Amino acid sequence: MPSAGSYYRVVGGVRVRRVLLARTRYAVYYSLDAEAEVVTVHSVWSTLRGRGPKL
Repeated sequence: MPSAGSYYRVVGGVRVRRVLLARTRYAVYYSLDAEAEVVTVHSVWSTLRGRGPKL
């Protein structure tokens, strides 16, 4: 379910989504191209860092 993530921000004209993985304290930042059916993972980031990744 690639559209399950919430919108995080727009980077370079691409909408980046974020899914929080509560048990591991990590977040996956990704974008979705629905027409091409492609998901691009931009970062897997620990929430313990206290800030988001530089996308």
